Amino acid sequence: MEKKQDYYGGYGTDNKSDAFRHITWNVLMRRYVGNTIAYLTAGANEVCGSNKCSSKQMDFHNNYVGRVSKYSVFRDKPNTKKWQWKKWCENVRTFVNDSNNAVYVGNGRWWDNLNELETKTCKQIRKDRNTISDYKYIYLYK
Repeated sequence: MEKKQDYYGGYGTDNKSDAFRHITWNVLMRRYVGNTIAYLTAGANEVCGSNKCSSKQMDFHNNYVGRVSKYSVFRDKPNTKKWQWKKWCENVRTFVNDSNNAVYVGNGRWWDNLNELETKTCKQIRKDRNTISDYKYIYLYK
């Protein structure tokens, strides 16, 4: 059993649990291997993967939230030591559980949950993603 399931609860694709996984993964990678390697690793995972455009854009965005825009908040350097990764995970969980930090792009905005089809072209999805705050995370399924 994965620790993510123990920690966040349940598996999921393109939902809040998946957002938690991507954000946390990028916080930890940045801390332990640096921003450049984290960026390249996370990017390669998305570029080489077989996800649909909406899923890739969600993951790119959430990776950025963990690695860059909210990294210092999650790390909380004044109050944590350099190996307190459990506390950083708690910080990410608190962030993801607060609906004010989320942007739901399913149910027609990018993705039709009923028919499991993208509702926009990849170019439109990328353009729309650029309008979403870098300080919020994205998810497709509730």
